Amino acid sequence: MRKRIFILVTVMALLGAGGCARTELPQPSVTEEETQIEKDGAADKQSEEVQSDEIPEAVVSSRAAWCVYWDGNSAQAAAEMISEYDELILFGCIYEENHTLHIPEALEQLYNEFPGKDQGTQIYLSFINDVMQEDGTSRQKSPEFLEQVLKDDVLGDQLIEDMVSQTKKWGLDGIELDYENMQKGEDLWDDYLRFLERLYDRTQQEGLLLRVVLGAYAPVDEYSFIPGPQYVVMCYNLFGTHSGPGPKADEDFLKEMVERYSDMEVTFAIANGGFEWDEQGGAVRSLTASNAELLAEENAVKPVRDQSGAYYYSYAAEDGQHTVWYGDDETMRQWEEWLVRYSGHDIAVDLWRLE
Repeated sequence: MRKRIFILVTVMALLGAGGCARTELPQPSVTEEETQIEKDGAADKQSEEVQSDEIPEAVVSSRAAWCVYWDGNSAQAAAEMISEYDELILFGCIYEENHTLHIPEALEQLYNEFPGKDQGTQIYLSFINDVMQEDGTSRQKSPEFLEQVLKDDVLGDQLIEDMVSQTKKWGLDGIELDYENMQKGEDLWDDYLRFLERLYDRTQQEGLLLRVVLGAYAPVDEYSFIPGPQYVVMCYNLFGTHSGPGPKADEDFLKEMVERYSDMEVTFAIANGGFEWDEQGGAVRSLTASNAELLAEENAVKPVRDQSGAYYYSYAAEDGQHTVWYGDDETMRQWEEWLVRYSGHDIAVDLWRLE
């Protein structure tokens, strides 16, 4: 009897132990495919982070500036700032009424004093369609001159030879063509582009570089501009002698320029200084930034920075209230920043002008 009881107790103990044991739920196994997907995702994320870090910020990668002959400080300014510029432009040669070159004495002096001819900076000689008259004044950006020389291939070719000859005589690197006001002539764009093509061919033959200045609203969407020359767009004079007071450029205008020339590889030109207007809204004179600052000081007024990046102020003159708008170094940095931002890539920027 005791033996049976012992066996029964033992069996019950064994059953009780098995019934009280916790049952572990089976864990889902991670397949090789799921592991690889996880690894690939992590790798993609890491790759994106690396690529993001490697994308360089767009910058102004090349700079040029004009040096004008009527500013006696141009040569000194060029000497002090030559390391900041890849190109400098001597501005510039104009014409006599008989279409021969007129080289102002001050331009020749600027050339003789000019630094950098052996310092790696490329130097251009600019040719402008201004015409000297018998009374000593000049017709600026003369459309009549353009009508005469662009529609006459023989005369046009002679001008091209004069450009090449003078540039080589001075041992410079290239020619700048600054012919403006085509829109004021009769169907001049076709003639201009044929002239440009012949000029480019000659510069190639002579080993010279060629820059071509275009107005803000040159009809690049209507005509075919040959590849090869460096095209420089004047992103300034939004306000000026043709208008009432205002800045030479603003954000919307610069964005428009970027979009307008998005199908061409161009250099963007911006301009410091500004203009003074009288009470009737007529432009009295152009001013350098330093002259505008001095004028404000003389009249005890404080310039105000506008959202365009430019400064403005007004003062009481003898003939009434005058208004001044101008751009300084900070203005130029702001305009460059907008041009870079809306371009989305490295750009070249030229400055009108050294002072």
